[in-house]
Amino acid sequence: MKKNRFKHVFSTILLLFFSTSIYCQNEVKTVQPSIIVIPYVKQDQDIRTVLEADAAKRIAISMVKDGFDQRGFTTYDFVQTLKNIETNQAMTMESQLDIQSLIIDESGADIYVSVEVSLSNSNSGNGVDIILTAYESSTARSLSSKIASSGRFYTTDNKLLVQKALSGNVITDFLNTIQLKFTDIVNNGRSVVIEFTVDQNASINLNHEIDGLPLSDFIEIWMSENAFKNNYRSSGATANRMIFEDVRIPVRDDNNLNYTPSKFALKLFIALRKEGLKIQKVVKRQNIYITVK
Repeated sequence: MKKNRFKHVFSTILLLFFSTSIYCQNEVKTVQPSIIVIPYVKQDQDIRTVLEADAAKRIAISMVKDGFDQRGFTTYDFVQTLKNIETNQAMTMESQLDIQSLIIDESGADIYVSVEVSLSNSNSGNGVDIILTAYESSTARSLSSKIASSGRFYTTDNKLLVQKALSGNVITDFLNTIQLKFTDIVNNGRSVVIEFTVDQNASINLNHEIDGLPLSDFIEIWMSENAFKNNYRSSGATANRMIFEDVRIPVRDDNNLNYTPSKFALKLFIALRKEGLKIQKVVKRQNIYITVK
């Protein structure tokens, strides 16, 4: 009887041990993203001055940021970040073409949220529609979108209309979607696209051998060793072209700093240069272009 009881206790301990081990191996890591809220601007508008002429946008951005703050998210102030850039004289004539990117990069935020505000007036009352769209900063990929409407009221108080639009669970639901998507990115890596091409004047192509292997195979092996959790997908290769349409890279590096597509591209660049190859790299958000010279 005692022997059977011992077996039962021992079996229970083993079951608990293995259950705990399996849980730890599959534990989902949750990291709360940092966020900067910016105004939506059209192509011909200047993001630096768009808020000055639109009180409703200033109110909406302030309320959205405050809503994020109240829910414990780390946020960065758009106006202060813009001032930092101007103080550092980072806005040269060339960089003015993409001020939004400068602001996002300067803030260091994981995610930027664009706020679009539309006011409408009619005989049945005034109203406001607000479109919230969240993007991953490094890749500009959309993570969440939400449309909020105030309804119609006989008032010219823009603050009241914005409050009506953002009332209820609008911000909470929006943030829940952001957190869900960002948690998936943290655990499975952010996606980048890498394209290799051969310059028309190059003396070699992707069949060039390195340590007895074609360059295309060398790249494939490197990708398998450096992609996050060995997670990558290739659409094949020819002598002059090779595309990886989905390569996962980590969100943070070993020092818990943002790990961007540019950092991954630099790591790849160094590995290829060590093999004596002449290459050129260009990084545009989530797209990495490598040209063999």
